[in-house]
Amino acid sequence: MIRNKKAQITIFIIIGIIMLLIFAFLIILRLSSVDRSIEKETSQIIISDKQIIEFAQSCIVEVSVDAAYYIASQGGYNELPSGHLEVNVQGQEITMAYGYSNHQDVMISIQKMEEQLEDYIKANLGKCTDGFDKFKGYKVDEGMPDVNAVINDNNIVVNAKYPLIITKGGEKTTVSDFNNIVVPIRLKKVHDIAKTLVNNAKQNPNKGPNLGYISRLGDDNILVYYGWSGNSLYYVINDVLSNVEGESGLMAPGVSNRPFIFNIALDYS
Repeated sequence: MIRNKKAQITIFIIIGIIMLLIFAFLIILRLSSVDRSIEKETSQIIISDKQIIEFAQSCIVEVSVDAAYYIASQGGYNELPSGHLEVNVQGQEITMAYGYSNHQDVMISIQKMEEQLEDYIKANLGKCTDGFDKFKGYKVDEGMPDVNAVINDNNIVVNAKYPLIITKGGEKTTVSDFNNIVVPIRLKKVHDIAKTLVNNAKQNPNKGPNLGYISRLGDDNILVYYGWSGNSLYYVINDVLSNVEGESGLMAPGVSNRPFIFNIALDYS
């Protein structure tokens, strides 16, 4: 009888231990599930923040490319000076600044072009980001961008301070610096060619374009065309190497393959 009671007690103890182990296992499983849920949610927030930051950077790239194309088409200017040439080239209305007027070199400097690039980027960046409305569930507060552009021999380097505060569910991420954005456009190269054409006009004020001289200005990747509009001679300088293509790594929304052209006018009146 005593042995039977001991056996029963032993069985109850074993069952109790088993139930305790099961209970402990369920608690551990539950805690692990909660941890994974928190980790997953945190991971999603980080990834989305990263996507917003990458989107902001892609907009800086896109607008920087557009800025280079735009000011080059107008002779280096974002805002054209009052005295400029309006001409129809192959059915397209084009406006460009003068680099030579009243027998004087009035060509825009590299430093001034850098300022024109910066002004364009600051004025148009918000149009690209569009308030970050595409990121539903996130609130993005934007500060005013401060941009520095440097025109090098074979590229343009853009550094931007663009304050962003990204908020979701009480969590905030702050970012400001977007540095060393390299735009492989040879703006200095085409500017230098235009400058050479201006210098030639100063030295030969009574002569028009010298085809042999023009052909020696560039290389196989530089094409120079010219035309007349009244007493104004205009040049169209196309740098094939600066055309933005898919393999350049600069393709952003809205950026397409198009020729990179620097236009400049010379007044011979």
